[in-house]
Amino acid sequence: EGPPAALGPSATQSFALLIHELWTNALKHGALSQPDGEVKVDWRIERERLIFEWREQAGWPMAAELPARRGFGRQLLERLVPQQLGGRAGLAM
Repeated sequence: EGPPAALGPSATQSFALLIHELWTNALKHGALSQPDGEVKVDWRIERERLIFEWREQAGWPMAAELPARRGFGRQLLERLVPQQLGGRAGLAM
């Protein structure tokens, strides 16, 4: 849920890759791997920047902290956003 937002061709391609990876991980390991799991996606524009939030909720207790291992999706998020989109990415539990 959010307002219309326009991205250039390069940013659109990078953003689509991130969304695909987030969705795949949610299906395999996250909230969407559970019958009652949910993904909530919101975005807003602040100072001409897109603020995008992906939140997963599932029917099982979540870990207290992020795993030490950095899988492909986390590496992609932490590298692609700053390098290709000029933004910042973070994960929170």
